[in-house]
Amino acid sequence: MPVDFSLLSSKKSQINGISSKVDKRSSGYKRRVEALQTAPEQIPRMVERAMNAGIDASHVLMDSWFTYQPLVKEIKDQGLDVIGMVKNLKQRYLVNGQRVSLKELYHLAKPTDGKKSILRSIHTT
Repeated sequence: MPVDFSLLSSKKSQINGISSKVDKRSSGYKRRVEALQTAPEQIPRMVERAMNAGIDASHVLMDSWFTYQPLVKEIKDQGLDVIGMVKNLKQRYLVNGQRVSLKELYHLAKPTDGKKSILRSIHTT
């Protein structure tokens, strides 16, 4: 359910940039500043706005582009759990004191329905 949005741009591709003529109190100025931020910088505020608007949620679902530790932590700090795919990078995951690759983590994780399944569930802290 889409509940918020942000139009993002780069400094090179902006059509109407920020000029001294734009009132800094206006929505237009605020949107222009917001447009130059990255999506991961925007997400925590978007989640906060949605919760303040009355959206009742316990989880945030995100694509692998956004599922990385600092962003997950910010969302967890807001009291929400995160469901997301992760990219197969060189990073390691700490499991019972041992660092494992994503492939090893997948094999350690239990199938979600108790049978052989590609869906796995991993709870992190």
